[in-house]
Amino acid sequence: DDDDDDDDEDDDDDDDDDDFDDDEDGDDDDDDDDDDDDDDDDDDDDDDDEDDDDDDDDEDDDDDDDDDDFDDDEDGDDDDDDDDDDDDEEEEEEDDDDDDDEDDDDDDDFEDGDDDDDDDDDDDDDDDDEDYDYDYDDDDDDDDGGGGDDDDISKWAEEVFKYAYNLLSLNKNQLGEWEKLYFRLTTVEVEAGGKKVPVKAIQKCLSKDKDDRGRISKALEGCGWPSGKNDSIDIKKFDFDTFFKFYLSLLNRSEIDGIFKEL
Repeated sequence: DDDDDDDDEDDDDDDDDDDFDDDEDGDDDDDDDDDDDDDDDDDDDDDDDEDDDDDDDDEDDDDDDDDDDFDDDEDGDDDDDDDDDDDDEEEEEEDDDDDDDEDDDDDDDFEDGDDDDDDDDDDDDDDDDEDYDYDYDDDDDDDDGGGGDDDDISKWAEEVFKYAYNLLSLNKNQLGEWEKLYFRLTTVEVEAGGKKVPVKAIQKCLSKDKDDRGRISKALEGCGWPSGKNDSIDIKKFDFDTFFKFYLSLLNRSEIDGIFKEL
């Protein structure tokens, strides 16, 4: 039947067209879907670009952070710098204060020392004065024989030495020898033009105790005179009063108390 053939041909054509279209372009719907996919891909790419922009922003932010870090490294934070400056100024002020305090202390120590210490030293000096105060007369009038008057010092020294001689266990005969030596030292030898007296003679007359003879030598040395037992002293340069004071300073307190108790 022609109609059937035509129909078949038409059907075939339609099929071919459909097939051809499918082969050429594919399904329209599919194409549309592909286009949509492409669009989506493009959009994704655009989004990626935007993300890239975001990355750029991040990089910019990082750069800003780096700049901040760089500034911190270079100059530090302004606020911190201000704080540091303030701290430095405070430390300098404290240092100045400390220096002032130290200077004050040093000046005090160097110039005058501690006032309290000075007072203590003065007290010690007073004690020393009491120990070696030769004016044992309670009366303020030195003319009464307290030893404070220079005119009476020789007589006072002679009397003290007599008792000191006894205190050192020397007998009366030895005391007589001492009186002779003392007389020679203070009058005869000086008036005769001066002769040298051996140190060992002075030691022998004053004491038989070897330890005490050592004190006699120390007293002579304290006066700036020869002190060896084989040395001799120029009578003109020998000041008995000075020697006596040095000698007494070498005695212990009990010995000194014993001397003046007898007086």
